[in-house]
Amino acid sequence: KEQVSFKATNHIALALCYNILGDSVNLQKEQQIAMLKGGMKDYLISISMELNRLAEARVDNYHALQDINARIAKEGATERLELEKVQYLIGNEKFEEAQKIVDKYLQKDAKNVTVLLSKAALETAAGNIDKMRSYEDKARAIDPNALSGTKE
Repeated sequence: KEQVSFKATNHIALALCYNILGDSVNLQKEQQIAMLKGGMKDYLISISMELNRLAEARVDNYHALQDINARIAKEGATERLELEKVQYLIGNEKFEEAQKIVDKYLQKDAKNVTVLLSKAALETAAGNIDKMRSYEDKARAIDPNALSGTKE
């Protein structure tokens, strides 16, 4: 019985890997194998539902990036649109492109709270927690309410 659960768990791990890679076909295949090998246990169902939610979020983020690119093509590149694009670039793990946009606006105005918070989000995604805090602190120094409404 332990071996069956272990094998089901391995398939869930593979499903997670496929989710990270954006391979929805193999994600679903591994989820189904896990269910067959491990039975319809609550933990397997919960994990599968969460993997599906993550896969949907990835697709939604991809489509949002396509939409913002279309808006920029139609309306022109404004600071607001490009900073919105940064968030979707981060979600699509296109960090270098996001970095270029953020750096462009930081050079224009190093005290722009929105740009500083975009830089903090970029540093968070890159795993640079100390740099993230530094940019959040800079934003707070300019606007003490800069992070209100965000989770800390």
